[in-house]
Amino acid sequence: MAKENTTELTLEEREAALKEKEAAIAAKEAEITAREQDITEKEEANEKVMEKAYKDFKQQLAEEEHVDIFVPPTQLYPEGSNLPICLNGVTYTIPVGIQFEKGVPKSIHNVWKTAYEEDRLARNKMKKALNGQISIG
Repeated sequence: MAKENTTELTLEEREAALKEKEAAIAAKEAEITAREQDITEKEEANEKVMEKAYKDFKQQLAEEEHVDIFVPPTQLYPEGSNLPICLNGVTYTIPVGIQFEKGVPKSIHNVWKTAYEEDRLARNKMKKALNGQISIG
């Protein structure tokens, strides 16, 4: 005599197992949706904080002492081009080769001046290192 296979599930048992799995999937989907919504809300809150910080800093720059600026033409920024100067997300776009009286906040001028001087020093250092020497690679 052949022994009956007792591992087979009845139709009702299979349907019950399927419903259990569907319920578990639905619960996971609800959890994922809740997490996504939480992330979206946090991102929106962060954007509002960043926007406020941007506006506050932009206002601070507007109230700061303004100074003269002249950006001399360079190989990278020839006359007629514009040089972007960014500080804490606020960007000033300065036309190259034009003198502006009381044109920019002192902080923006300091950013430009520091970058310009560091670039000039680096170029002079490279020029001295390479001047009159033959290099073999």
